[in-house]
Amino acid sequence: MTTTKIPRRTIEHFHTIAARKSGVTGWEPYAYERIGDALVMKGGVPRILTAGPRKGDKTWDRATATQVVVTDFEADQEAQQEALREAVEEKR
Repeated sequence: MTTTKIPRRTIEHFHTIAARKSGVTGWEPYAYERIGDALVMKGGVPRILTAGPRKGDKTWDRATATQVVVTDFEADQEAQQEALREAVEEKR
């Protein structure tokens, strides 16, 4: 009897999908809102602060932010695909 381990989705799966859906290189989320079975992520391309007490921290221009919706189903699929890629790499 074989057992199938169902991969668990993580926030990293949501991040990967959102960045891909945004179509912008370097896109990262800064705010999340859960609505039903989906996560609405607000984000953009962050810039690094170069002076002051928060030097080195990321900040986002909220005026140019975009929203991306990622469903639980999409995150589950991403988790399964990642598990498959890892299984193939293990066999090599």
